[in-house]
Amino acid sequence: GSSGEEVLKAIIAMSSRLLRRDGGILAIVSEFMNPPTTSNPTDLEKGNELELLNKIRDWWECPLIGGGEHLAINTGKGLLFTNQLPLSTPTYASRRANDAEEYTNWIYNLESQNIRNVSPGLLYIKTGSSTNAVLSNNKENRRLDLGFKLVP
Repeated sequence: GSSGEEVLKAIIAMSSRLLRRDGGILAIVSEFMNPPTTSNPTDLEKGNELELLNKIRDWWECPLIGGGEHLAINTGKGLLFTNQLPLSTPTYASRRANDAEEYTNWIYNLESQNIRNVSPGLLYIKTGSSTNAVLSNNKENRRLDLGFKLVP
């Protein structure tokens, strides 16, 4: 079947087109892979700290497969809440596995997908004209302005 990431991508891509234009709300509770781990602006520019946020922004704007291409993409403003201390892949795998063989399979899958850490989280996105002012100052000219907050 589909991976969790493929399912999340499809939900976000469809929501960008199907939510009400002004005041539509998307709320997702999920486990997020490779979330940001620092709020320090200097550290954010290094490595892959913004990888997950960039994926979500890309998914919001990505083409739909199998129809819906004619639907306009809403503008949106969102916030992702994840744990300040996400789980390492070995810890996550040990919590998911029932035995040593399952643990090995989890580790293999996580590493093959380049997943370094995992956090439960909440993603909220609101559509509407109230986001246009923010987006007009967005140097990347993206349809989704997405921030994040780390929680203890």
